[in-house]
This record gives sequence, structure tokens and C-alpha cells, in this order.
Amino acid sequence: MGGTVAAVAGAQPAAAADNDPLTLGRQNAAERRTRSDYTGAGAGVGVGYLFQSGATFSGASASSPAALGGYTTVASQPTGVFGYPTVDSQSAAGVVGSVTGRTATGVIGNATGTSSTGVSGRANGGAGLRGEGAYGLVASGGLAAVEFVPNSAALPTASTDMHQGGELYVSAASESGLAIELWFCTVGGTPGIWTQIAGPTLQDQFHAINPIRVYDSRRTTPDSGTLSGGGNRIVDIFLGRDLLTGASTGTIVPEGAEAISFNLAIVDTVGAGVLSVAPTYATEFSAATINWSATGQVLNNGSITQIGSDRKVKVFAGGGSTNFVIDITGYWVWPPERLTGVVRVAVG
Repeated sequence: MGGTVAAVAGAQPAAAADNDPLTLGRQNAAERRTRSDYTGAGAGVGVGYLFQSGATFSGASASSPAALGGYTTVASQPTGVFGYPTVDSQSAAGVVGSVTGRTATGVIGNATGTSSTGVSGRANGGAGLRGEGAYGLVASGGLAAVEFVPNSAALPTASTDMHQGGELYVSAASESGLAIELWFCTVGGTPGIWTQIAGPTLQDQFHAINPIRVYDSRRTTPDSGTLSGGGNRIVDIFLGRDLLTGASTGTIVPEGAEAISFNLAIVDTVGAGVLSVAPTYATEFSAATINWSATGQVLNNGSITQIGSDRKVKVFAGGGSTNFVIDITGYWVWPPERLTGVVRVAVG
């Protein structure tokens, strides 16, 4: 019995006829690779096992040697290698590539054509793709390294699912589908805490505008008169103002703005003094926006300040008195509908 087993183990497998079952497991000679080939002979040099559908495999494998190769040119069979586990387990995986060494790669996907995909991962509840190693994922492409397809048109902050810190979420935030936003989960939870890292309405994104007057204390509209030391005045800064009359010319700073850049000018100064522009919730000031040292001076200074949700500022005065003018040069936006579940970064 033992001799029979040895004889069988030492025998070379016979060539399989077309449509015969293919059994793998014996090491091949370098010049005779094991392959499943629908169309006949091909190059396949450098590939241990080549599973092929379509036209003859080119010699590209010589530059990308592999233990397992999948090659297809048939439109109805567009996937080179497809793994489909149905086991509900964290260890289940369609395709696994495990390597050692910083220059080795576990899985390589090489596709041609604008609609082709090098590596595709699909999952229902699990991870479509998982990468572990010195670099979890290395991607390159002639058109783009990575394409993020929107998860949905909803924002992650409105999600009712449990999320983990470290997740990336892509939202088609507009009905047209053109305004794509990229979000990062910093703290897990339902929905967790998210920070937007890209998109046309990116938090704290600065919007520069042509300088527009929003206040002039010399005009009767909306609130005229000099400001004296020890006093303060709340000023609307979201409406543009006519230079001559002070009448409104329309909204300049939108809802959700959290900070402004502006120019502050003082005219008709009396004595020496200071003005400080602060958010409306401030109860006192601790820094000067502009100083003057004598009567009759005309001075100006550019600055930045946070603003209240009412899009107003509070101007404090110290020392003498003066008229003052505020021109807006830009603003930072945080859309109010996105505050829930989002980390807010203060700008001051």
C-alpha cells in the first residue's frame, strides 16, 4: 500500500483535456506553469497560476510577477479575480494579500480603460477593502489616485448609524449632486463627531469680497453719532450701506458666518483714545483694534474678529471720542444647519 502511494505521489499529472476538472497543488516546472486558459497558449511568464478569459495574456506579467494572476478581456466577465465569502465573520475576506517588507504589495489591481477599476471592494456591513502593513493602502492612477464615490446625499451628522473614529464619509450635499463634501469622523458614536475636510462650503473657509461699507457713524442711518470713552455700540455688519446716505444696499455677510475681516477707520477724533471691535457677547475689551493720540486725526486699521450668531459686533471705546467707519473685506462661514455633531474650530 505504501509503495502504491509513493508511486502515485511521484507521478507527473497527465495533461487535462478540454472541459476536464483542473486540480492544483503540485509545484510546476518553471517552463510549464499551471493555467486555466479559455483560448489557448499565452505568455504568462512570472505568474504561478494564471486564470484567464479572453484573448491571449500579454507579457505584462514579466514586470508584475505574481503567485496568482487573473486576466480577462471579455465584457461579460470583467473581473480578473473575484472573492465572495458568505461567512459572517471578521476574518472573512474575498481576497487577502499578506506580505512582509516595505516594498512588497499584498494585492495589485491593474486596469485599463476609464471605466475600469483596479481593485474593488464591496461589503454589506463589513469592510469592502482592508489594508494592513507599513502602508495600509497605496494608490496611483493616471487620472486620479483615488475616487471617492458619495455615500449618499445626506450629511454624516444626520446619520442614525454607529460610526467609528477614523471613518471618511463622502456626501453629495446638493440636490444637483455637484457639491461633493468629504468628512472625517474624529470621535465614534451615533452619529459621532465629524469634521468637514473638503467641499465648497468647508467650515472656516475664508470668502474674500470687494470691500463694502457696513457702518458709518456720521450717517443718520442706521445709528449716528460719535462714541465716547466708557461706552459701547452694537453694530449690524451683515448689510452693505450706501456711502452717502447709509441706506441698506443688501446682505453682505451670510447666516452662519462666524468671523469677519474688516477695516476700521476713525475720523473727527477728540483727545486720545482707543476703539475695540468684539463679538456682541463680549462684556468688556482687552485689546485695542485702533488707537489715536490727538484731536482731529484720521486713522484706519485692518483686523479680524469673531461675530455673534446675530451677525453683529460690539464696538467699545476708551479715552476720548470719535466717529468711526467699518468696511467688510471678507468672512468665514460655518453653516448653522451643520453644527450638530460637528467640531467647531474657533477663529479669532
